[in-house]
Amino acid sequence: MIKSCDIEGSKDTSILNVIPNDLSNILNNSNVEAIFTNGNTAYNLYLKYSKNLYNINTIKLPSTSPANASFNFEKLFEIWNKSLKCYLN
Repeated sequence: MIKSCDIEGSKDTSILNVIPNDLSNILNNSNVEAIFTNGNTAYNLYLKYSKNLYNINTIKLPSTSPANASFNFEKLFEIWNKSLKCYLN
């Protein structure tokens, strides 16, 4: 969702000078029903820079980053799988 930004290493908290991607061409010319974000930072950045531009459901999922020690692979798989299945026919 971010085209470019300044970031120190991989620290989400250091993200500055965000330039969001323009998703309008994709979203206006497809049947996308939801935006799924990978973690809190992606969700918050989407809300800040893009949510008001698009009328689409936004679902925050837990981060798959190894730094997210709160969730093991099995728990992440369970949550992501359940969320994605809601939109698959």
